[in-house]
Amino acid sequence: MELSDLLNRASDCLKHGNSAEAESICRSVLSAVSIENTDSPLTTSRQIADAHRMLAVACRLHGCFSEARQHADTAQGLYWEMGDNAAAGGAMIVKGLVHLDLGENQEALDRLLEARALIESAGDQRRLAQVICNIGNVYLNRGEYAAARDVYREAADRAQDIGDDYLLAHSLGNLGLVFRHLGDPQQALLSLEEALEIDTRNENVAGRARHLGNLGNVYQEIGDLQRAVTLYEEALVVHRQTGQRHNEATWLSNLGVLYQTLGDLEGAMQHYEMSRLIFHDLGAEMAEARSSARMGGVHLQRGEYKDAIELLEQALAKARHHNIETEVAIYASNLGHAHTLCGNFEDAEDYLNESLPLLEAQDSRHQIGVAWHYRGNILSDIRNPNRNVETAIEWIERALKVFLEIDAKRNAVEAHQALGELFRERSRWEEVAKHVQSAADLQVALINEETKLSTQRAYYQRQIDDIQRGHEQRRLEYLAKDTELQKLIDRLVEKNDLLRQISQRIGEATQHTRPQGEEKLGQVIDLIDRSLRTDSTGNVIDQLMLDVYDNFVRRIRLRVPAITDMELKVATLLHRQMTSANIADVLFLSKRTVEVHRHNLRKKMGLDASEDIYRVLRSV
Repeated sequence: MELSDLLNRASDCLKHGNSAEAESICRSVLSAVSIENTDSPLTTSRQIADAHRMLAVACRLHGCFSEARQHADTAQGLYWEMGDNAAAGGAMIVKGLVHLDLGENQEALDRLLEARALIESAGDQRRLAQVICNIGNVYLNRGEYAAARDVYREAADRAQDIGDDYLLAHSLGNLGLVFRHLGDPQQALLSLEEALEIDTRNENVAGRARHLGNLGNVYQEIGDLQRAVTLYEEALVVHRQTGQRHNEATWLSNLGVLYQTLGDLEGAMQHYEMSRLIFHDLGAEMAEARSSARMGGVHLQRGEYKDAIELLEQALAKARHHNIETEVAIYASNLGHAHTLCGNFEDAEDYLNESLPLLEAQDSRHQIGVAWHYRGNILSDIRNPNRNVETAIEWIERALKVFLEIDAKRNAVEAHQALGELFRERSRWEEVAKHVQSAADLQVALINEETKLSTQRAYYQRQIDDIQRGHEQRRLEYLAKDTELQKLIDRLVEKNDLLRQISQRIGEATQHTRPQGEEKLGQVIDLIDRSLRTDSTGNVIDQLMLDVYDNFVRRIRLRVPAITDMELKVATLLHRQMTSANIADVLFLSKRTVEVHRHNLRKKMGLDASEDIYRVLRSV
């Protein structure tokens, strides 16, 4: 197989989620070629650069971030030597995404903005939409949801303008994530369902898995945990099939969270452990740390405090090493709580002293409230030789104020209950009554919210059912039109073949007839020839081709602006894998005329003699 065919195969594998095969192909290409052993150094240099770029993408998907960065650097250098700024920007996008995976948000944004400038200077609209979408990922990671929403909308609009369904689905899926964070689950579900429909139609397995998992996240938030589990498990199966181990581990960990929420601590622990082992094998240290921390949380729920402390300390060490302060703060705070439960009050104070300044600098109000409550617990614990109830009350009251301000009702209930117990100890009965009543009122509010949530859940489910029915109806309409188109094409080819045979037989018969008979038979042959050139089904076929291949027609017009109407029809039928002879029958042209249109089409698309036009058109 030619190098170009191998690289095209690798590109298709990445597009459809088979990153393991893409990695294998790219490694084979790089081991088989070098610039020195070819008669066409420039061509092979580009092929080597493309192989490094795609290998960088595959390595990143597998969590091999250091190797991904190395291959992206190599690809970028080769593209720069060729003067291809757009491709160099594409390699820089991969580097930015590696920074993003490692939690290095500012470095990721810097690389992606550099890539955008390079790509804009080259005028590459597809890569421009891609880099804009990835800039949105940084804003999403930083919690700047309004900015992320605007950027994703721009990316989706650009993707729609250039007819790139893959990028359109990716942008819509990310918009769904933003709407989820903005507290709009209905818009989140609509965006994610639309993205899922596009990627399912285009057989983009990786995109489909991503949208399934993110739909699971939304269902988890609106309280439909069983549906969330089903979606997570479906996403997990797809990631396993495509060899994307980093994504597989991510959804294993997410499934663990769901099982923990459902009270299945054993199931949660199993999923966390599987995800941690995969992340460890991939060298994804921070992802491994997150799984360790979640395992620590399960041990805390079980009362296994020493095991919890060991795992949380492992996670904290990795967060300190990578200087990810948001996670240092959370893990240190949780360790403070774990040591309090163990009665290690000095260690608990040390961890909270490390955590609180970081939380306050990040203005993470919920986590600040939790840490303040933990400090109150330390000071109120009867095992603590430095027990100070009044100071404990002050810390828990500060935490309660935060919980009420941010409407964290469950945390507020716990704070009211803790304060009620402390005031009971001080025989301050009015305060006890106030906090007991407040805790009860909040619990009633939580029950009412759950009832409202159930109603909303039913409403969202009806909306989704309507969307799915619409998708299914459009799919059936598409299949019906495609079947009708194929039947018309088959009937037309069969009829024209029959007419040609009749014409040939009549032509042979004229050799054995008198002059007057020859004239009559000649008129019959002319009539048959006119029937071969025209047919009432022609307009019907034209309309069906537009209906069935609307997206293809839009994309090919964008790729080949100078394409003529007849070349467009030829391209559409080539997309169906039809031969020139059959295309001639359908379009009422001679085979030679079809070949001329094919030649012009190849020329306008910039294809060389070795490239298969059928494969190229199928990939448009």
